Amino acid sequence: MFRGVARNASHRLDRPSRHCRCLRIYCLSDVTTDHYVLQDGMICRLGLLQSSLPGDKLPHKTSYTGIEKLLWTKQASSLAPQNNPIWEHPSLRLHQLCEPSGFSATMPNEMVPWDVLLWADTAESYKGLQSISCFLPIGGHGSDFQTSWPIPDIVGLRCKKIGGSDCASYVGTGGPVPAQCSEWGRMQNAKTDLESWYTSTELKSFDNANMNHFDIDGPGGEVITEVHISNEAKALRLLTNRGRGCFWGEENRQQWTQYRVGEDELIVGLVCAFGNLGGWSWGVKMYSHWNLSGLAVITAST
Repeated sequence: MFRGVARNASHRLDRPSRHCRCLRIYCLSDVTTDHYVLQDGMICRLGLLQSSLPGDKLPHKTSYTGIEKLLWTKQASSLAPQNNPIWEHPSLRLHQLCEPSGFSATMPNEMVPWDVLLWADTAESYKGLQSISCFLPIGGHGSDFQTSWPIPDIVGLRCKKIGGSDCASYVGTGGPVPAQCSEWGRMQNAKTDLESWYTSTELKSFDNANMNHFDIDGPGGEVITEVHISNEAKALRLLTNRGRGCFWGEENRQQWTQYRVGEDELIVGLVCAFGNLGGWSWGVKMYSHWNLSGLAVITAST
């Protein structure tokens, strides 16, 4: 599979407890069938079923909330002190804006990594925020039988900070992705045509050609106060304490969900999932990239 679409996604398979023995390994298809593997023989999912040994005391089972189970990427799990999970961070809190099951995800929700975009973790570090930007390649076109218009996809987000660490400074991808190629819809050979384009293109990751920047006056005290996400995560809106805002994604979306900052807290980041495919090419019959499919807000106490 070419760049821009992940070939697969995998979980880390933890070592079974010494109190348990593995009884069965099973595979499930991504579609509802009686088969455990795809027709080409590729294993698409693994699961482990464990049971305690006879006479052994049952080990303690750690429970996690729905949003905690989503944050299994290396970046998301290493932001807390001593590389503890982010939900054990002493000052950061997570607020989910939508349930993953509410989206038409291309692959099972538990296989979609959710990652962290963190532009600050304290009121003091907020002063280093300069901008939040979105990578928006054109994923398709809308039409009302009279006119046609491009539909941008939310494929990556990045924040620019003055000094400090680059940790958690972007989520998703900055490209280049095949949909940025003017011939993408008419390509006939994905392997040769795409390799030729990747070799010759002057586009870079998070290239300004498909970027939309929202400048933030962090040094002057400007902060994000509201985050809005539309149904199916097709559009995203940020608002600040100065009445300014930005809009990214598809126009005229309905059924918005929002998070408004409470007393004694700051919105310091986002948790994002990119689990929906976009940028279909009828020429090579393939997708170009992964779109935003879910969102949560990170806050810090002031």
